[in-house]
Amino acid sequence: MARQRRWFAAGLLAGLATLDRSIGVVSIVPVIAECLAARGGGEPGWLWRRIVTVMAPSAVAGVTYLVFAWWAFGDPLAHVQMEAAVRGAVAAPWQPFIDMWRSGVRVHAFNNSLFDATLAVVAVAALPAVFTRVRASYGVYALLIIMIPLSGSLMSFNRLLLPSFPHAILLARRINGPAQTAAVLIPLGVLEAVLTAAFATWHWVA
Repeated sequence: MARQRRWFAAGLLAGLATLDRSIGVVSIVPVIAECLAARGGGEPGWLWRRIVTVMAPSAVAGVTYLVFAWWAFGDPLAHVQMEAAVRGAVAAPWQPFIDMWRSGVRVHAFNNSLFDATLAVVAVAALPAVFTRVRASYGVYALLIIMIPLSGSLMSFNRLLLPSFPHAILLARRINGPAQTAAVLIPLGVLEAVLTAAFATWHWVA
């Protein structure tokens, strides 16, 4: 919607994403980036009116959720405290890798997973390509999707990376022809089967 310059619709969808899950609040950032990149209509104050238009639904959604959390749990920031209790206090995004090294690396487990750590390194390394080869606003979104989970721990990183559709776009653009398609889809299919089997037999997946 933002790319089509339908600002209110873009802001409304970002607001719905905020209500859907707390990480959804980052969806307003690429919309604002598109606002800043778009040309104005020439009238005074057009940029501020546009930013208010796209931010208003997210602001209303955020305030509504805080009021609900206060009513339901007695604390408007209950979700923040729960995240900190599960994922740890906010820290530098490289701290989870240090903690993994100190606590002992595991192939894949609840935390300190080599699988999650490798995926995180690959995702971070791909960010410059997302900015330059996909879209700058998508790059900002992908950066936040990666860095927010890494500011706590590596736990469930493979699941928390799933909303980063710019990485999927980048991968898709690198695939040319049936041979490359098979080289990507077959290993991913095998990995999906293995992880599904692990989940079905009560092993940790994400």
